[in-house]
Amino acid sequence: MTSELLDEKAAAKSIESPTIDLSLYKEITDDAAKLLGSAKEFNLSSLQINALAGLLDDCSQLNSADEVFSYYPIRVLNLSGLSNLTPIAARNLARNKGYLSLDGLSGMSNAVAAELSKQGGFLSLDGMPEIELDTVENLANHRGYLNLNGLRNLTDGVSKYLGTYRGGYLSLNGLDSISDVAAANLAIFDRTVLEGCTNIYELPPEVYNSFTGDLYLNGLAQISDTAIKSLSRIWKRLQINGLSELSELQALHLSQHTGALYLNGIHSLSDKAAENLSLHKGAALFLNGIIDLSEASASSLGDYKGSHLYLNGIKTLSDNSAALLFKYKGWEIHLNGLEFLSEDTAEKLKENESYRIYMNGLTVISDGVSTKITKYKGHLDLNGVVSLSEKSAKRLAAHKGGLSMKGLQDPLILKD
Repeated sequence: MTSELLDEKAAAKSIESPTIDLSLYKEITDDAAKLLGSAKEFNLSSLQINALAGLLDDCSQLNSADEVFSYYPIRVLNLSGLSNLTPIAARNLARNKGYLSLDGLSGMSNAVAAELSKQGGFLSLDGMPEIELDTVENLANHRGYLNLNGLRNLTDGVSKYLGTYRGGYLSLNGLDSISDVAAANLAIFDRTVLEGCTNIYELPPEVYNSFTGDLYLNGLAQISDTAIKSLSRIWKRLQINGLSELSELQALHLSQHTGALYLNGIHSLSDKAAENLSLHKGAALFLNGIIDLSEASASSLGDYKGSHLYLNGIKTLSDNSAALLFKYKGWEIHLNGLEFLSEDTAEKLKENESYRIYMNGLTVISDGVSTKITKYKGHLDLNGVVSLSEKSAKRLAAHKGGLSMKGLQDPLILKD
């Protein structure tokens, strides 16, 4: 039977693995914390860290946290069973610059918060349903990636401190609502102060003391126009996947956002809302919950200037809608929900100027479609197709724009 106390001897048995799951332990000694915190670390470049943060965004494509971290040489330390922590233990654990999970903590002293703020990697504190002002003031000094998904309510005072957080991302997915004041506090940084700036030292002080990372608010089921206007000022990635509806005005506000925008909970858009969203100034627009597009909406989204467009919820496209959507000239368009592709729709692809199109939901490609689809000049992802006729295989194998068909039962057919 496993002891509930994690001591130095028990910790020593685990430190050789990059992923350490010690979540069964309820308490930890200061010496064990010191050993775990000072264990071998894997050095990551800033590029790798940012890529890892990106993977954490979309865990729907991954089976577990272990799978996420298997891609990267990073130490994962799961101590989610701990219900309390001494300042000394916190100081020692904070030496771990990888992923530190302390989701079992329902609260902490100011001294513990001050020590954990020095951690600098991924810090998960999802067990706290509320947080004191003194505690959040200390945690706001953390300079990594912070999960506070246990918070159910965001007071104006707490949001003011979180608005000064300077880490890579802030995850508050447990909130189901947010006040206008709290939203404004989180998005206090106004990027317009950068326009025309030639001397960084001329910027106002609030630029250096405001949140400029990614913000995750996927628990929000509704939001006011005022709040969404404030959140559109978030500089980087903004996730509000819990919203199921978006008004035309809200879409217009969000069009001013300059990062990647996630609205995967939206199932339908009015033509005007789609037109407004197509003006989005960021690099990526995620609308994977949309299941149907009118011709007007398809035309608007086809004009989107961002580099990545995600519409994986769409199962069918009329030929006219396809022609309008395929005006898109960005880097990638994701249509992995498409279950059928007509010859006429495939013909429209030749007009598309994007680098890559994902249609991994297709399981069958007819000979007629294979003839048309190869006129597209970019990279084709058709990983859902399991078999091909010899005629189709010959045509697809000759496609010069790049081809991915990992689902084929007989992949050698493309080499014949």
